[in-house]
Amino acid sequence: MIGNIHVTNPEYQGFCVDPKMQIHCSMERLSATQLPCACSMLRKASRSVSRLYDAALADAGVSAAQLPVLRTTSRHEWLTLSQLAKILFMERTSLYRTLTPVIQSGWVAIKGGRIGEGHAKQVSLTRKGRALTLAANAHWEGVQTRMVESFGTERWESLHKDIAELAALGVELMT
Repeated sequence: MIGNIHVTNPEYQGFCVDPKMQIHCSMERLSATQLPCACSMLRKASRSVSRLYDAALADAGVSAAQLPVLRTTSRHEWLTLSQLAKILFMERTSLYRTLTPVIQSGWVAIKGGRIGEGHAKQVSLTRKGRALTLAANAHWEGVQTRMVESFGTERWESLHKDIAELAALGVELMT
């Protein structure tokens, strides 16, 4: 169901949305360049969903950008920054921008990384970071349940798989 129109035939890009959004409604197959920009649509969805998660996580004192860093770090004793960036599909510069307030807040510790010694910088969750992550998880569970149940669990499971494939495809096409 998209808007008020149910699209049943996957053979067609019968792509209909509320007319106020001025999106094309057609039962003919559209070329890749006639469809909305994949990047733009994913970024719009990401910004919208991020605002919802940021609002829900604000009481815990963490952002939707910071929580995945903390949760991923919590699953490892020590993790190199390169490994963390790769797991999160982040550029290292973006990871550093996200990590800076996390480090300053004392939620993670950084070790290693001296030039010429061949050691990569590593990150680990501190006790303070572990406590924050546990507290934030309750807020995350609430907003995650609300989002998935509102969207539909089966739809989310399908979309999750599609997004994972898109993320992998983006990496593949960059190489």
